[in-house]
Amino acid sequence: MELYRRRRFFDLISEIEEMEREIERFLISLKEGEVKSRCMEPLYEVIETPDEVVVTFDLPGVRREDIRLEIDESRMVLEAPCTAHPLARLGRFEFERYRTEVSLPLDVDVNRVTTKYKEGVLEVRVAKKVKGYRIKVE
Repeated sequence: MELYRRRRFFDLISEIEEMEREIERFLISLKEGEVKSRCMEPLYEVIETPDEVVVTFDLPGVRREDIRLEIDESRMVLEAPCTAHPLARLGRFEFERYRTEVSLPLDVDVNRVTTKYKEGVLEVRVAKKVKGYRIKVE
């Protein structure tokens, strides 16, 4: 029969610190590609309403006329030069542009898109594609 050895409090703290270091190494490796390419993925949110899909991008330091947005029925691609990102002030990171590709949760109608850009936030509204019609039988 194996006896259970009670761990000391400081052993537990040491294990937690090691887990934190492992998580930090993992997150750094994920973002390494962004740092090397000087391209950063912006924060974004995708919300589905009954009639449309709304995607909101956080783009600090971007001018409206510099935003390039492409959309097809199932995805959206956004690119924009990044001139003044808050991380740049830390001196550790220098990014030249934002770039991301967002998969949309369902097919959308690319002919019915509206955008609004204000104070570094881009909101894109895309109507859902109608998949069938209800026909009244007389």
